[in-house]
Parts: sequence; C-alpha cells; structure tokens
Amino acid sequence: LSDELELFGSKFFNTFQTSFMPINEPNPDSSYTLDIGDVLNIQLIGQQNYDKAFEYFDLGNKLRRKEIVYDIKNDIFFFETLKKFFNKDLISKLKNSGTSDKTPIFIVGMFRSGTTLVEQILSSHSKVFGGGESKTLTQIVSHFISEDFSNLNSKVFNNIGNAYISAARKFQPKYKHITDKQPINFKWIGIIKATIPN
Repeated sequence: LSDELELFGSKFFNTFQTSFMPINEPNPDSSYTLDIGDVLNIQLIGQQNYDKAFEYFDLGNKLRRKEIVYDIKNDIFFFETLKKFFNKDLISKLKNSGTSDKTPIFIVGMFRSGTTLVEQILSSHSKVFGGGESKTLTQIVSHFISEDFSNLNSKVFNNIGNAYISAARKFQPKYKHITDKQPINFKWIGIIKATIPN
C-alpha cells in the first residue's frame, strides 16, 4: 500500500486518509483500519508531517488497546501450573524423551534484556544461523499439549521435539545450529528440557 501511495500521489493519499475511520465509530474490521493507519503513519513521517502522524499513531494505539483483553490472574494461574508440572521429578522421569538433535540454540529471557546481542555474537560463527524470534515452539506446544498440561507423556514430548526440529530444518537446512531468540520461550524451558534436551 505504501508503494501505491507513492505512485498515485496526494489525491489517492487523501482518499486513503478518509478511510481511516474515527476511533469512536463502529468498525467491522479494525485490523484493516489499523493497517491503513500504519501506512498513513509512514507516509506522513516521510512528508515530515509529524503532528498528523502522531495523531494516527495515537488513534491506532487506542484501537489496538480495545482488542487486548488481559487479566493478570490468568498469567499467575498459568505459571503456577507450569511450576506444578515441570519439576525435577518429571524431568528425571522423562529424561530419555524427546529428540537428541542438537540443532537449536534457544536464547530466552525478558524483552530488552540483550537477546539480540547474544544472537548476533553466536550467529557470527560459521556454523550458526541466526533464526530470529520464531513463534514455532509456541505453535507446536499449543498443538500437542492440552491447556491444563494433563496429557504430558513421552510420546507427546517426542512429537514436540521432532516437530520443532523438522520445522527448523525446513527453515534453514544448511547450518549445524539455528538460534531461536524468542524471549517469551522462557516459559517453555521445562518443555525444551524434556523435548530437545541437548
């Protein structure tokens, strides 16, 4: 869309601008409205119209916030459940589960904690590919493990490990190691230990 705005000029830009609906009006497709707002931000910044660009940033942020439903109680319950299931006894019991493949290097932690720098250092090695922030592990875990973690067993852990390695190798088949620096993977450390222990 940004290219079209450049191509067709100000008339198209003005028409496009009016389609970014006011925040208080009902909108059947807010994701589309947000995409329009993002493009307008880029164009307005390019025109050095920073005050107007900020208006769209602000409107977009408010629209995005309306889509977010968050309750810290859900996170507390989730992490308490993780601690309950992923303990030393479980890891010891399932120590022979998962895959022995050593391809992935997981870089985890809080956001803005230096994960990018760590990945850059590691991927400077000729045998390491910097895979960036992948959502693959979370997607695979969501597919194989129930929300209450009641189906944890060797077969599930084997499936998760093999599925992750398969996805990683399809993404980058040439390198010996591939980093995954998705910080939020810290919550899956127990699963990583059980499914890809090496």
